[in-house]
Amino acid sequence: MQISIRRTGGFGGITSTVDVDTHDLPPDEARTIEEMIQRLDFFNLPPRFAPSRSVRDSFEYEIVVRQAGREYAVLTTDTAGPDELQQLVQRLMAQRRHRNSSQQGDGGSR
Repeated sequence: MQISIRRTGGFGGITSTVDVDTHDLPPDEARTIEEMIQRLDFFNLPPRFAPSRSVRDSFEYEIVVRQAGREYAVLTTDTAGPDELQQLVQRLMAQRRHRNSSQQGDGGSR
């Protein structure tokens, strides 16, 4: 399963993108993410979750999941969508932080 998440907005307006292939993750993490996608019934979610009110400096997320020849995108924000979708967003964004710290650790050990 391949997942891309793009975060835009926020105070600085900086865009961040994280690409995750669950085959490249430790088995427990891959299983957790795939189960979250399954529980959300991701491919049947509405394509957009809009916040109930406008929030200054909030982030918007575009999540694209590719699996078995299917591709589906969902747009959400910090304050919209089901709790499990927000948890998925946080877990995927943590992959970026994990990779950055791993890469810094690799560079410093040589």
